[in-house]
Amino acid sequence: MPANTNEPTAADLTGADLTGADLRGVDLAVDVV
Repeated sequence: MPANTNEPTAADLTGADLTGADLRGVDLAVDVV
């Protein structure tokens, strides 16, 4: 996984924190799920 300033965590996977910078994490989350 590419080390980003905001890594996709459990909370990010649930979509609890969807920010502009988090959009990249969402992309990774889709790959994980």
